[in-house]
Amino acid sequence: MTEKQEPTQEQQEEARQILHPLYVAAEADSWLKINFVGNTPVIAGYDGSFDITPYHMLGAAEDMKRKAFQMIQFAEIKEAEERKRQEAMGIQKTGRMPDGPLTPGGFKHGG
Repeated sequence: MTEKQEPTQEQQEEARQILHPLYVAAEADSWLKINFVGNTPVIAGYDGSFDITPYHMLGAAEDMKRKAFQMIQFAEIKEAEERKRQEAMGIQKTGRMPDGPLTPGGFKHGG
């Protein structure tokens, strides 16, 4: 296993030269608080922020979208695993509902 080596003074100087000359290093982290309406995905507003630019908001939106799709994918994987586990135990479920109204106490055969 190789150990990570610290960059030399020359490598650090090269990295500094790559940055845009107008770049100013941050002194503190930026932050943004988003308020939603109850448990809905509707944004009620943004309460407070520190050192936020439009580019921060665009970057945050893209990152949250990526994370949301990861969460959805994870939930689908867990659901498939649970379905597979239930099928292995002999539990069968259907997502289909009867087409028409049933008579009281009635049931429908077939699909």
